[in-house]
Amino acid sequence: MKKLLLFGLGVIASMSVLTSCKKDEVLPAGPTVTFANGSTYTAKEADTAYTFVAIIEAAGELKEIKLFDVSDATKETQIGTAITKFDSDTKQTLNYTINLVGKTGDVKVKVSVTDKKDQTNSYVFTLTTYKAPVVLSEINTYTATLLGGQSNSAVGSYYASSTNKVYKSADAANNSASIDFIYYYGSKNKATLVAPDNVTVNGGVGNLTLATILGTQNATRFGASSLSEVEFDAISKDADLNSLATFDTDIENTLSVGSVFAFKTASGKKGLIKVTNITGYDAGSITITVKVQK
Repeated sequence: MKKLLLFGLGVIASMSVLTSCKKDEVLPAGPTVTFANGSTYTAKEADTAYTFVAIIEAAGELKEIKLFDVSDATKETQIGTAITKFDSDTKQTLNYTINLVGKTGDVKVKVSVTDKKDQTNSYVFTLTTYKAPVVLSEINTYTATLLGGQSNSAVGSYYASSTNKVYKSADAANNSASIDFIYYYGSKNKATLVAPDNVTVNGGVGNLTLATILGTQNATRFGASSLSEVEFDAISKDADLNSLATFDTDIENTLSVGSVFAFKTASGKKGLIKVTNITGYDAGSITITVKVQK
């Protein structure tokens, strides 16, 4: 009887040891992913696709690899089917190509790896698509700017090149310091642009009084230009305007569609004007395109 009791206690002790060993079993480290060229890439302008290389290892042996598109932070979409065939039980090299055509923003691909111990780890590769740099124009270009003749009640005759604003007389009086030139249509001068300090708009016998309301009469000066309309349209750089050198008159008259001439404001800003349309007479209007230094 004593022997049986000892035997029973021995069996219980053995079971306890076995149970203890099972509970203390240490799992191998979970699977890992290393991106051969880093986990991020910023695309260049010429790139139409990019292939990342993921080196995957699992001490507990590989079970499956899944890829997910996680570009949208609110959802993930599996890419293709799970990979279950590997280079070896514990290692796999994965090459995945991201097509960049039509893509914008960040493209994110999650690599999810599960080993045979059902341990899963995930790693994300982020590709930033190419974004063309914003090229700021060196000059201001204002198209289809409309100025009215002196009898045009609907459209103003006073122009500020710094803001591309056209003023009627009441507003011009309050903004005289910004007025660079005035438009009128005369019986002799026809379609005309003048500086605020020009005599033909400052009263007296045979003159208009358009500038007499201006507390500041800016001394804008004009100059001839040999540019064609096509050459005018091609102007885009500050250097092109800065090279303008002749400003010898305070009036440009008998203007016609296609006329191109230079100007320099009282503050020293240089620019070019092209006439694109003229309608009517003193109650009509002129449409111009202006290119001026910032």
